[in-house]
Amino acid sequence: MPPLFDSVKQPGYCRWCARPIWLDGHRRQVNRRRSWHPRCLGEYFLLTRPDVQREAVLERDQGRCYICGNVAPTIYRCPYGKNPVLAIDGDERREYVEIVWTLDWQVEHKVPLWKVAHLPDAERIKYFLLDNLGTACTRPCHERKTAEENAERAKLERVRISGGLMKPKLSKAAKRAAALERWRNMP
Repeated sequence: MPPLFDSVKQPGYCRWCARPIWLDGHRRQVNRRRSWHPRCLGEYFLLTRPDVQREAVLERDQGRCYICGNVAPTIYRCPYGKNPVLAIDGDERREYVEIVWTLDWQVEHKVPLWKVAHLPDAERIKYFLLDNLGTACTRPCHERKTAEENAERAKLERVRISGGLMKPKLSKAAKRAAALERWRNMP
């Protein structure tokens, strides 16, 4: 989850950017009934709602995987069971066709969030934006990239444990035995 904003909820001022929301275009009176600018609300939704992120990434990438360049297949579905007329030229009219993208793609963080978790909020927030998101094929690309990231993360964890930077996790019995040993060795 991205870092949350810390602005004060005050009527007439945007909760995201903390600037006033004007009632008219002349900047004379603050609109006390609103608490978001439309653009700020869109940015907030892009940061906090995965469904909005997925739609925005798919619309931007048009279903093309950023790793291999393949396009996810589409299913064309016409409402009410009619056959869609796809010919545009000539005298034929185009009927309404709903394009439904298949679930054969994933939204992927190009730079994994665990790599930037140590950064302060002001620097970390850019990794939640659309620039760091991309469409990836589910089977070959997303699974391969995830496996590589998990292997890298496990390797770093092993280095941290073996290097003495972090103590290995102990079982409950081992924790009790260590606590008992410390208690016995107390002066």
